[in-house]
This record gives sequence, C-alpha cells and structure tokens, in this order.
Amino acid sequence: MKEYVFSDIADFLMHGREIEFVYKDRECAITNHTGRWWFYDGVEQVEVCEFENFELLVKKVVEYMVDDKTVQDIFDKRLYENVCIL
Repeated sequence: MKEYVFSDIADFLMHGREIEFVYKDRECAITNHTGRWWFYDGVEQVEVCEFENFELLVKKVVEYMVDDKTVQDIFDKRLYENVCIL
C-alpha cells in the first residue's frame, strides 16, 4: 500500500478526487454529492462546502477531527489503516 501524507490528500482534493480511509476501525470519507463536499468521520456526516470551492475544502478538512486526531495528523503521522482515492 502506498503511504500518503496530508499534502498528497490536499492535492487529490484540489483536483476533485474523493478520499476514503480507515482510522481506529472507523471508516471515514471525504466525498461529493448533490453539488457539495461532505466529511464522514465514521459516525456522522457533515457538509463541508460547495463542490467548486476546493481551497475551502482543503482548509476545512485539514482540521476535522476523527476521534482524537485531526485529518492532517492522521495522514502526516501515517495513523490510517487503509486509503482509497476515487
């Protein structure tokens, strides 16, 4: 499995790619549907921003928390178990 850091994830998001990952057995995702981006932390889904606003997407996602870590920490410290780039 290729290892990713948050700068890789930010680049994928800036190009409209969706991200799915597992952290502490929680299936998480950054996806788009209905013209909007959504963040799912394995428990609840929250609306992030409009689809075309990629800079705001990255700015918000970097600080979202999953359990006790930010998304940036999860990737930069390679704490995730699996990643799928769609």
